[in-house]
Amino acid sequence: MEKWLVLFNCQTFGLTSSFNLLNSAYETEAVDIWAYRNNKNHFNQRMSEFSRVIAHPEFLVDPEFPAEHAPNLTLIPSIYFSGYHPDCCYAFDSAGQMTSPLHAYHSLIVLAAYKNDVPLEQVRQFFNSAFFEKAGYFGVWASDKANTIAKFSQYGLDITQRFSHWTKDGPFMHSIDHPAIIGVHDIAKIFMKTHSIATYETHIRPHDNLLQGPCFPVYPDIADALGVRGSYLFKLGGQYKYIDLDTFIAQSYLAYDGKDKMSFHVNHECAALFERVLMMTR
Repeated sequence: MEKWLVLFNCQTFGLTSSFNLLNSAYETEAVDIWAYRNNKNHFNQRMSEFSRVIAHPEFLVDPEFPAEHAPNLTLIPSIYFSGYHPDCCYAFDSAGQMTSPLHAYHSLIVLAAYKNDVPLEQVRQFFNSAFFEKAGYFGVWASDKANTIAKFSQYGLDITQRFSHWTKDGPFMHSIDHPAIIGVHDIAKIFMKTHSIATYETHIRPHDNLLQGPCFPVYPDIADALGVRGSYLFKLGGQYKYIDLDTFIAQSYLAYDGKDKMSFHVNHECAALFERVLMMTR
């Protein structure tokens, strides 16, 4: 039996479980990037055990990753799509990555408002269609769709048709980088078919393990524009419990208290929007 090693990010286990369901002739081991970083020597020494290594491109940035010794190394990008959640971002200050009520996920609006010394009770006024329109939130869908399809195309994977299918039953993203299992399963299937690997044709998919994590809501005005159901309910990580927008704002302000707000910045995908929101909340 062939053995595959899957080295990926938070989508590792959904992707690996999908491979296993699509063809059980392969024994597939899942190792996420955090487990790899904690025990690099162990996994580097085991590369020869596998007939194929499937990795996220981020692994190639690590100078200690032995790409030349990884058998049949094949790269797959992960799904990053902010069309449903243009206000969602990762945030950092001079000390590093910051946390929020939703762990690593932050609101551009709340972050900008705090940086600009907007009083807590005035932050909610920015959550409306006119503000979203001026900030450019409604234009994110089209640009992110094009970028996502192009990114996978660079690695020989055509997701154009499946992308349209993902949108049929509501949002296919739980946040900007946590896709629902339908997308992850389809990526596994497209990969296998692209590489002429037989797949089982069944309706079974793995469980959606990323639902265990925090989930960012699709804001009602954005949801209306996209034809899906929206809310201001933020699902907490590690539990099936929501907090509302007012609680999210208040707890975010509390999390930012004492931070070096002058150094606040966001992940590069959100940087341009953050600059616009900063100007609009002054």
